[in-house]
Amino acid sequence: METATSAGRLPTMDSRADEDEGSQAETETVSFEFNRMTVARFRETFPRARWSESLQSWTVPGTTVRRRIDRWLETEAARRNPFEEERGRDAYEFEPILSPYLSVYDRGFRISTPYSKDDALIRLEVRDAYRALVGQGWTDAVRELHPGERIYTLWDYFRNAYGRDAGLRLDQFLISPDLAKRLVKAGVDKHVRGWEHTSDHAPCMDRTF
Repeated sequence: METATSAGRLPTMDSRADEDEGSQAETETVSFEFNRMTVARFRETFPRARWSESLQSWTVPGTTVRRRIDRWLETEAARRNPFEEERGRDAYEFEPILSPYLSVYDRGFRISTPYSKDDALIRLEVRDAYRALVGQGWTDAVRELHPGERIYTLWDYFRNAYGRDAGLRLDQFLISPDLAKRLVKAGVDKHVRGWEHTSDHAPCMDRTF
């Protein structure tokens, strides 16, 4: 997390927060990595905060707010998962050939990371269930029209995943055999993910005639 100015105090709504009410003396600014839950906690603690497009940061009025913001940032930093760095390397940057997390077994490759145990993308039974679903006759609309392309639908708000184009494909559009015959267009609106404060998922679309 970063602040444009040092600030802060414990992120609790106590009586001293009232000192800010009616104060017209100062306005502090603060910026941090966007996350819906983090913003919700921030707004709950600082209900008078406002987002500034020109400053690209939050502004918080008050004469005592500086210490409160600093303390809130410290509290938020303590919330971060202790394995966050390892998770980022596992998800986006490890080299498969040299990685200790990759092994070969009788059904192909197995990936083991600190975060793979309960990850639906990794669990074999989930992947097998998806293959069985497609085997019923459903068609992956996006892949049908873009068989050789690398397709992502999600870029996490972590380690600049979107900027590095380090994404995942989580969203699937499966269509029936009848619609598959009439499929003319399908894709992912990747640019939407680049909008400010947007979802980490990009919208998918398909069109039939």
